[in-house]
Amino acid sequence: MSQEGLQEQKIILVPVTEVREIEDTIEIDGKEFSKNVRTDMGDIPLLAKQIQENGVLMPCKGLKKDGIVYLTDGHRRFQACSLILEETGDVTFMPFILENGITEEKRIMEMILCNEGKPLNPVEQAEAVFRLVDCGMNEEEIRNKTGFSHTYMSNLKMLYNAPTKIKNMVRDNVITGTLAMDVMRKEKNYDKAIETIEQTIAFKKANSSGTSEAPKITLRDIGKAKDKVNSFSAVKKAYRHYEKEGLVIRQDKLELFTFISSLIEGDYSYDELMAILYEPKIKIDGRRKTN
Repeated sequence: MSQEGLQEQKIILVPVTEVREIEDTIEIDGKEFSKNVRTDMGDIPLLAKQIQENGVLMPCKGLKKDGIVYLTDGHRRFQACSLILEETGDVTFMPFILENGITEEKRIMEMILCNEGKPLNPVEQAEAVFRLVDCGMNEEEIRNKTGFSHTYMSNLKMLYNAPTKIKNMVRDNVITGTLAMDVMRKEKNYDKAIETIEQTIAFKKANSSGTSEAPKITLRDIGKAKDKVNSFSAVKKAYRHYEKEGLVIRQDKLELFTFISSLIEGDYSYDELMAILYEPKIKIDGRRKTN
């Protein structure tokens, strides 16, 4: 918003103790408003530090009811100010514009188009778009007002209906929303899409070092993982087939099968596996030598 636009609207200072987020839905002046679509708040401690140094630079927006201002915009700033209060006891006065007369439709549209700080991720965009549908807007109206293409709207619909597991992967920045939508579209099946993503994560973790966290995957990683035969998955599939069909194990493979089944069941510790797989090292003349 321009400085001229800010000057045209009355800005009031509200202590953070008199501000609340909408927890589910709330009715104000005969209109119903829902909670924020944003779930990824980003680095709140960093924002809190910036606010301590410079104050809240951009006004938040809200609706007043019974002496409390309910946020319609500025959730990250509010959480940062709440963190300052929790850690230091200092009450931050937040600049607010009270949005008298705003509708839920207009508020959600502003969430999509007017995020001046951290933009909505695709999961949050999908949630926002389908709240507009709940407000009575059709797809053509939404596309005209947001500028989203027909293809992007279809992708958002796919992401909105996706399992929580895929949504969480996007929220946790393991995979971009765009790539997740691309995988779902290509696989044409949510379970298969999850399998592809998880196999790619496992492949990338196996070929990287230094972290136990799930690495962020790319289209190139998916291609590499698909080209690589996942032997352990094949072994598990063969083992499940044996259990289901009651197959007879070849005697010359019985020892190998016993080892594989114990491996799948998680019967071995790291030390036990090392002892099974590797020859022990012995000392000769003060030097280590493989036996």
